[in-house]
Amino acid sequence: MKANYIIIIGGELADCIPAARLSENSKYHVALIEAGENDIKPLIHIPAGYIKTVVNPAMNWMFRNEAADGVNKRRIDMAQIKVLGAVQPLMQCSVSADGQLV
Repeated sequence: MKANYIIIIGGELADCIPAARLSENSKYHVALIEAGENDIKPLIHIPAGYIKTVVNPAMNWMFRNEAADGVNKRRIDMAQIKVLGAVQPLMQCSVSADGQLV
């Protein structure tokens, strides 16, 4: 039987679920690749520390979008912190105490 090799880039929830499902089938060989380290830094988990992660190149990939007409030719910073499963800690900081998105 011919094996199918699948590489999934990113270790966030939306990437891990398909990787797990595909790996349940023995005809697929799945590699899940993620960059970053464990999210043990306290600033990642407290909402007040979020701004410190956004401006720190040691903790943020410092991505920016390309200038586009829809944003008046501006380049906008896009927060993507350097930890495994990076969106989850950011989403935790974006929800207020009453469960509403900030």
